[in-house]
Amino acid sequence: MKDVQLLILSNDMKQAGIGEMGEIYSRSPHMAAGYLGLEDATKLKFLQNPFNEKNPNDRLYRTGDLGRYMPDGIVECVGRADDQVKIRGFRIELGEIDTYLSQHPDVRENVTVVRRDINEEHTLVSYFVPLVETFDINSIREHLKTKLPTYAIPKIFVPLGSMPLTPNGKIDKNKLPFPDTALSQQKRNTVGARDATESKLHEIWCTILGLKTIDIFDNFFDIGGHSILATKLIFQLRQELKTDLPLNMLFDNPTIATMALAIKKFEGVNFKIEGQPASKPEEVLDLEKEVVLPEEITGVGKKLDFKEPKNVLLTGATGFLGAFILEGLLSKYEDSKVYCLVRASTKEKGYERLKNNLEDHMIWKDSFANRVIPILGDLGQPNLGISDSEFKMLEMVDCIIHNGALVHWVYPYHKLRATNVQSTIDLLRLATKGKLIPFHFVSSTSVFDSDFYISRADLKVYEEDSMEGGKFLTVGYGQSKWVSERLILLARSRGVPVTITRPGYVLGHSRTGVTNSDDFLWRLAKGCIQLGYVPVMGNKVNMCPVDYVSDCIIKIASKENCLGKAYHMYNPTTFRFNDYFALLADCGYKVTHMDYLQWRHELMNLTLSTADNALYPLLHFVLDDLPTKSKAPDLDTANTEKAIEDSTIRCAPMQEVMPIYFSYLIESGFLPAPQSTNPKRSLTRMRVWGWKNP
Repeated sequence: MKDVQLLILSNDMKQAGIGEMGEIYSRSPHMAAGYLGLEDATKLKFLQNPFNEKNPNDRLYRTGDLGRYMPDGIVECVGRADDQVKIRGFRIELGEIDTYLSQHPDVRENVTVVRRDINEEHTLVSYFVPLVETFDINSIREHLKTKLPTYAIPKIFVPLGSMPLTPNGKIDKNKLPFPDTALSQQKRNTVGARDATESKLHEIWCTILGLKTIDIFDNFFDIGGHSILATKLIFQLRQELKTDLPLNMLFDNPTIATMALAIKKFEGVNFKIEGQPASKPEEVLDLEKEVVLPEEITGVGKKLDFKEPKNVLLTGATGFLGAFILEGLLSKYEDSKVYCLVRASTKEKGYERLKNNLEDHMIWKDSFANRVIPILGDLGQPNLGISDSEFKMLEMVDCIIHNGALVHWVYPYHKLRATNVQSTIDLLRLATKGKLIPFHFVSSTSVFDSDFYISRADLKVYEEDSMEGGKFLTVGYGQSKWVSERLILLARSRGVPVTITRPGYVLGHSRTGVTNSDDFLWRLAKGCIQLGYVPVMGNKVNMCPVDYVSDCIIKIASKENCLGKAYHMYNPTTFRFNDYFALLADCGYKVTHMDYLQWRHELMNLTLSTADNALYPLLHFVLDDLPTKSKAPDLDTANTEKAIEDSTIRCAPMQEVMPIYFSYLIESGFLPAPQSTNPKRSLTRMRVWGWKNP
């Protein structure tokens, strides 16, 4: 076209190289003025040409298509930049999946869509036209595992003879066959069950995954399984087999074949299938061997130039606590800039994620606009998924606040290691690569969730505890935090300036009530309301408002004399689970107290028959001896009290703020309105939607 140029630009608006994926732009001096009456859309789509800023008529139009230059000069269009979906809370780029899928040597053409499975859950399905007659789905899946996070791997791969097309030659997604129909026409050589145990497992797996047949060597998590379905599977097996199987069994034995052997071993059966290798002996995780810090990470010979945290690298800013840390830094230091590690395909989308998160928690201010800097990366990737140039640029920050982590209460340690442990090593490397940068690690009181500490729950654990009890941890998340802490203490011994902060349960803002509704404690409350029963539990529970925790972290980061210490976030006002459940009744909810075992029985019957209960995703936690698992020791807070003694920071008692939280959760629609019109405790307070920062 005359006077029209096609450009492919990278995220930073530079021309993409050959083979590099970028967004397609049209360039022309005859560009339209914009969209009539749509000012925001015009600003997003119609741009001044960055290569010729002196000419206001030389403009670009953002098409929203992704493409790349081929070596012969042809431009290949690979999908839409806005082709993004959200499944189980994860944002997924369909175009990214298709880009990597198309790179497999056996794939000629492909497209990925979202379908609903037999359980009405959104599921990723990839349709492809193979280049060869004999192809290996497992090879394709393994190829994608090297390019994509686990949650972005399609559940189903459907081979087709050809793609259905629209009249203009594009793939007609509406005419793609339903996966069951397409797969039923494909012949697949599967290894079937070889004994009664494998047969029973095959039956249950097919029911839960919504599949007609499964190879006994198929990995549960490769064929559509995830942690919620894994929990349901284990409880189904407990009922069917009348055996109290451990919840992590499926993660350690993710195929029917290995799970059958594990079940027989668990039941004390000495079993081996003729012609098949015996199961490997279980490897015992030695956490001490995980504490290995590269020698180059050291502060020896380097001088610390301590500054207030005005240029900060923050991880976990798209989470709940991270949002308030980000807001607190930007509000306290008006000339500050916060560089936020964020998963996104472009800088613009990364910025939107950060802004939307603060808006969702009612703490965004327009003055933050140019001071929130997205850094595209991923904690689970080598070197944080950051480019070498940006990694080098970040050496200038005043401090690092490492708040990000993969929080999962069922995943074993090895599934959490990359995100939670390796990221800590990579950030410590950044803290020592150039100048010394103070490193502030947000850990968790889950490092004390072992029998070593639970057995001495009547004793106080001090902030400078030796952490020897961590060797007895059994939950992967706590193990990953413990290993990270030990790595940080090792770095401290080499002269690296560090702090460790250990929050417990972080609840909502003490004045607005804004809270993370997708949290264990709120799901516990909602699940009990739905069930109509609450368990009798006298355990203490450590809950702190999010503004207290975030304010403490920022205060600690602002003081040089706070370096080299650990800090506990512990509410000094005693609060028990029974107090928590009593507040439900006081606020007007009709719930009946009952013994935990009876409550567990009622909940299990309800949740296995329906997935409607709020506790369904957390069955592994609440049905597996919750009274014992929720025990925790008292924590010393001398270091924390010293750090905040010159401030107005205060940890509000839960009895004082719980009605505020309940009111917010009712107004937001998470909790139903109380059944009683005459509650003992008033839920009236300043309306959250009209709240202004006093």
